[in-house]
Amino acid sequence: MNIYKGRNSCYYRREGILVTHDWEIPEMIMRDLRRGYTYDHECNVIKMDEDLAKARLAFLVRITTDELAREKARKYLHELKEERRVFIY
Repeated sequence: MNIYKGRNSCYYRREGILVTHDWEIPEMIMRDLRRGYTYDHECNVIKMDEDLAKARLAFLVRITTDELAREKARKYLHELKEERRVFIY
């Protein structure tokens, strides 16, 4: 199951948040990092740490065709690698 995007996503099913564009996903990943938890592909709550956030951002950079999503993911990934935690929420 998709964690972030669409009506069948964990975010929509668990929180009622509908993410419709790839460029929204990097912000959701950073939101998860700030609050300390996220969902796995079965919508179970799991701990979100910097390693998981980096992995998800790097994966998004590889799979997305949305240039804005790729740019945002790279920016947040760079900030995390430099240990500058930037939160948008």
